[in-house]
Amino acid sequence: MMQRQRGITGPETAIILSAFVIVASVFAFTILPVGNFAAQQSSETADADIEQARGTLNQGGWLVARTGSVSGTTSAVQAAFTLSLAI
Repeated sequence: MMQRQRGITGPETAIILSAFVIVASVFAFTILPVGNFAAQQSSETADADIEQARGTLNQGGWLVARTGSVSGTTSAVQAAFTLSLAI
């Protein structure tokens, strides 16, 4: 009259748990380097953009030119203006 009942035993639970841990660790070791690589690439891109912006000059203020006679014609002989870095 006793029915045989079956359930998950301790060793079966341990095997399933260790399988989940192994799969999760493989997934983590696969995904984390990709994230680090993407962060490094974006950092290099930002550094290159900043370096390019440092090389860009803007004219600020007035442009002042002095005229004079050059070979019988009136021309600009001297110019003065202010330059500043773009950033």
